[in-house]
Formats: sequence, C-alpha cells, structure tokens
Amino acid sequence: MRDLLLKIITEIRHDRNTATNDRPFPSDADLRLALAAIEDKLNDCAPWVSVEDAFPCDLEFVVMVTKDRYWGIAKYHADAKVFVGNDFQFENNYITHWMPLPKPPTKNP
Repeated sequence: MRDLLLKIITEIRHDRNTATNDRPFPSDADLRLALAAIEDKLNDCAPWVSVEDAFPCDLEFVVMVTKDRYWGIAKYHADAKVFVGNDFQFENNYITHWMPLPKPPTKNP
C-alpha cells in the first residue's frame, strides 16, 4: 500500500512541476503529512484475519473471536499456541479470526 501511495505522490510532484500559478500544489512536507494520515487511517481499518491464513506475532495483543462468537482482547503466545486474556485462555483451534489492535491516538482531546 505504501508503494502505491508513494507512486501517487510522485505523480503529484510531476503535476506540481508542470503546474501554472493559478493551480498551486502542496509542498513535499504537506505530501508527507498526507501520506502519514492516510497510512494511519488504513491501519485503523485493519481487516479480520482468519486463523486459516495467519496467526499474530508472538506476544502481540489482538482482538480475537471464538467459534462461539465470544470476542475479547488477548495476547497471543506462539510457543504455547494460545490466546490469553484477563479472564480467559483459548487454544488456536478454538479461535476463528483475529485483528490487530488499532494504534493509540496521537492527539489529546
């Protein structure tokens, strides 16, 4: 995804270099800020991952869903092949999907 965004920025830079005075384009700094904002939004929209496709990294906190549709925040322990939450523990074969936690906010209210 990042490669696609960088390609778009390259095209914008090319357009900016051929722009007229009545059609200003953003600076490189503005383009970098826009890229960072887009990446943050994409990270916030992370899709559910099936355990048939992949498992989280060792000790990664995730939101997970069981076969009974119970969901919770858990830490994945790759060596033991379990998802451990505050008051539960499920083995890999009982989980259907998981999702990375979103990044924390960057601004205070």
